Amino acid sequence: MPVKLRFDVIALGDFRRGDNAAPAHSAALAALATAGYSIGALHVESRIAADPHILDARFQDLIETGRVMRISPSARIQCALALGFDARIFERRHSSVARISADARVVTVERPSLFAGGDGRGHMLMREFAEEALGGGVIWAPSAWPNRAVIARTAPHWRIAEEDWRPVAPDLNVSPDALERARPVVGMFRVAQSRPWPKDEDDWAARLIDDPYVAYRLRGAPVILAKMAPSSAPLENWPTVEPLQAYLSRIDMLANADDVWDDPCPVEALIALRAGVIPYLPPDFRGVFGASAFYGPRKDLPITAAGLQGDRSIRDGMRTAAQDALAEYFSAEKFVARVRDMIGAPSRSSIAPGRAGLPKARVIMFSTNGVGMGHLTRQLAVARRLPAKIEPVFLSHSQAVGVVRKYGFIAEHTPYHAAYGEAKKHWNQSLAALLDSVIDFYDPAAVLFDGNVPFKALMTTFAKHPGVARLWMRRAMWGKGRDLEALERSAKFDIVMEPGELADSYDDGPTVALRSETRVLSPVRLLDSAEQPDRATACAELRLDPYALNVYVALGSGNNFSMAPLLREALDELRRVDQCQVCVARWMISDQADEWPADVSVLKGYPFSRWLNAFDFAIAAAGYNSFAEHMAAALPTIWTPNEHALMDSQLGRAEYAARREFGLTVRTGQEPYMKNAVQRMLNDAERGRFRTKLQTQDSPNGASTAADIVADLCFAAIAR
Repeated sequence: MPVKLRFDVIALGDFRRGDNAAPAHSAALAALATAGYSIGALHVESRIAADPHILDARFQDLIETGRVMRISPSARIQCALALGFDARIFERRHSSVARISADARVVTVERPSLFAGGDGRGHMLMREFAEEALGGGVIWAPSAWPNRAVIARTAPHWRIAEEDWRPVAPDLNVSPDALERARPVVGMFRVAQSRPWPKDEDDWAARLIDDPYVAYRLRGAPVILAKMAPSSAPLENWPTVEPLQAYLSRIDMLANADDVWDDPCPVEALIALRAGVIPYLPPDFRGVFGASAFYGPRKDLPITAAGLQGDRSIRDGMRTAAQDALAEYFSAEKFVARVRDMIGAPSRSSIAPGRAGLPKARVIMFSTNGVGMGHLTRQLAVARRLPAKIEPVFLSHSQAVGVVRKYGFIAEHTPYHAAYGEAKKHWNQSLAALLDSVIDFYDPAAVLFDGNVPFKALMTTFAKHPGVARLWMRRAMWGKGRDLEALERSAKFDIVMEPGELADSYDDGPTVALRSETRVLSPVRLLDSAEQPDRATACAELRLDPYALNVYVALGSGNNFSMAPLLREALDELRRVDQCQVCVARWMISDQADEWPADVSVLKGYPFSRWLNAFDFAIAAAGYNSFAEHMAAALPTIWTPNEHALMDSQLGRAEYAARREFGLTVRTGQEPYMKNAVQRMLNDAERGRFRTKLQTQDSPNGASTAADIVADLCFAAIAR
């Protein structure tokens, strides 16, 4: 039975960076922690639009510094206050949520449109889901008057808080620059790309008024600015990688496209007030922000901004009013006072919740059977970096799944339909039954799938187990028009992760258009550089002379694309060189016979990347893993792409490397060019130039980020 945890406050919320004002929610939790309250937080994955699984940085900091404890959905909790941030997290039932016993239960209502656009049944279900999750009757706390108005009209029988629960304005240390600008600068920004921007050129033209009195400085806006150039009003679009503080210090007024009936307390306006930037809002916001903002139609924006710049006393007065509004309505002290009035002072329990709040969870690592071992290796790379509280269990169609057992993980093999010629329909039915039994037996918190096509059986299993989180590790560089039906299944996953491609500029496949919906990682590698032994050690393990010229040949398994002619040309040329030692990699899943000359070593084992430092150069297929590993090891390589129609774009990777002088490329059918390529690699100066170029490439291992994402989702309550 799970340990029962005790807190003053347990908070449920979708703490991803997105339109749910996660910065304000994190600021509220920080205020309670500073006041001495013990806090547990349960991250809820909801349908709130948010950047794909990027937690708010402030929330992440609260967890990492121990001021807030992240709670498992399987925990049992006793608390004084159960607080649900944003009623939208209860639009759906939480398939797996902690069992909460609370003295008081509050849900903040932050979006009037949630009630204005719903119906009676939807409201009834939302109330039912909230009470089910929080363990009893709920007090609904509007953030401002529009929310109170719509609740009074659509759900008058609900218990409503006596005063508004205004959000806490996030702390932000901004010093406005001292530049005397020729004209006032109007800014527009969003904390996340999921927040709405004007969607077309006509809308942009209406909002960005071409007037010589103003200049515009946007941050992270869509590139739909053609109608504004040239114009009388200068315009800049800052990238989101620039610090928000630096951006805010260089604008005078914020004029986002906000609507009080969508969000009466937009977090960007709160951030602007903290930074000393004056918001310009539609008149309906006057009842929320009072004297701290300007109000009026958009057509009056230029003259209002000009007046603000021309009269310092107005500007100073507005900033004073902003500080008064922050202190009176949006302060940490006000939020803490509301909680104290409800539950009293922080408790002084001598029993700390400890790490029992994060019991061990399991994740099923499910991979297809590729031509090589890419899918399985990427999953192993992630599994090795999961925290100790996550236990990976491997289920794979790959014949090589046994290698993961050497790393101490549970691993099961199930054949792919092609292995026995089984009909896909019948195979999917049996696979669905198998997956169902695997989930029942291992009781995982999440399933991580790595493969190009999520099987119908997997979709069937997901529907039967709504509480299990779903992740797809989807490699890029697909062929044009490939597997479009499979991409339609992206919506069935909570997170789609894309292992980074160094050659992404050569990617013209269908996944490129979906990149904004995925979490793009750095290149994923099984081993970090520190895990690869130096040349002397690697040569000793392979029984190679470290002072000889060592060449690594890895043309793939050969199961679907023969590179034998290229291999023969390469070996013929290399065997003429004195003091040259050649190692040919033998894939564990290869069905090709071993027929190597006596003076050629056969490299067996796993992973090959462990020994890359033993070699002076390589001849290799441009598969995802090999390409990322050779680039990271700065190993000059002659790339021989596998160009089978069903493969990823290995040619794109090879051409990328050749164009940037990281190596050479020889394609199947170009066997006469192999001799020249080998001769160039045998030249010390040429090989050294390649290696120097490669050493300029530096990217972290995306497997660590993927592991963090998996761990976060394992300890999130999933709402479906």
